[in-house]
Amino acid sequence: AKETIVFDIAKQKANNNWGTLNGYQRYDKYKEPKVIVPIFSNTKKKTTLIVKTDKDVAIKKIEVDLEKGINYIDLVLFIDESATMDYEKSLNTRPITGKEAAGLKKNPIVLKKADTGNVYFKAGKYRVEVGSESKEFELEGSKNQSEDDENPRD
Repeated sequence: AKETIVFDIAKQKANNNWGTLNGYQRYDKYKEPKVIVPIFSNTKKKTTLIVKTDKDVAIKKIEVDLEKGINYIDLVLFIDESATMDYEKSLNTRPITGKEAAGLKKNPIVLKKADTGNVYFKAGKYRVEVGSESKEFELEGSKNQSEDDENPRD
């Protein structure tokens, strides 16, 4: 029997406004975007959960304490600061064609810290790894997000 099993992670929409405070929010009241990672463990243990992009770039590592049985881990969707440059580079070198490629050449994707001081996951496919187990999940882009990417503003 497997020691650890990672179950399906619900799809979620990515949002370019994650981490942006509006007039009604204060930092202590801000709700961070997250996905829930369901993990079964046959023993109580400490382990590391790693999130990688579809290009195998590790963008987040968190230490988790698993109880015996099913655990629901809150995976907050901002990246580790140390991964910012590698993540940005991978976003600008993904296989792209046509208008999007021309747009990226003119206006490469630059990751900026949000009001909260964090850089958030972009739309795309990701993989959560816990030991030898892994599970993919997707953050879908909104219609506006893909239009923004194809028609960069000057």
